[in-house]
Amino acid sequence: MKSKILFFIFSLGISVSVSAQSPVLFGVRGGTNFSGAKGDAFTNKLYVGFDIGAYGGINFIPELGIQVEALYQQTRLSTKDYFVNNGTGIEGGNKKLNYFSIPILVRFNLSPEFSLIGGPQLNVLTDKDKYLLDNRNVAFKERSSTWIAGFEFITKSRPRVSIYGRVAWGTKIENIGDGTDAKIIRMQLGIVLPIIGNEENRRR
Repeated sequence: MKSKILFFIFSLGISVSVSAQSPVLFGVRGGTNFSGAKGDAFTNKLYVGFDIGAYGGINFIPELGIQVEALYQQTRLSTKDYFVNNGTGIEGGNKKLNYFSIPILVRFNLSPEFSLIGGPQLNVLTDKDKYLLDNRNVAFKERSSTWIAGFEFITKSRPRVSIYGRVAWGTKIENIGDGTDAKIIRMQLGIVLPIIGNEENRRR
């Protein structure tokens, strides 16, 4: 049911694009997700995961547009061993969290080759029962929201692809350790491949 709801949201964004009678853009994107968590229960390191998915978008004017995406993301982080015996602790070691995410992003097209992007993202943890606290409660939230900021740069290769870089922040972890609001940090780098519509149409 959750997957159907999120798919409906993404499909609605595509329908709005069509009804606006603007050039419809659709494609796929994927890359590396460097992630970790900032908090007393976590090691201060970034680990390598991945993100992959599809996008659809329009431009309202040449300098401004909107983009909706549906993504599958692997987030990795590590907890410290000394929280094992705490009632709200978790066994130490590396953790892999898989999220289905829907970013809704505003595009600022600064030139035909370069854009800034930013906006909110809804995250749903697909394996929430994978990691449990010492008291047998789930360790990580099933739903969370995130803010995203980044850029896209169109290369001169054939076919034309974009390189993107992003930072995502704001996903809180409230259950682990001493009850403080630890936060997941993500930094992403990857490529965008258009399927419908040329990447240059983003700026037209």
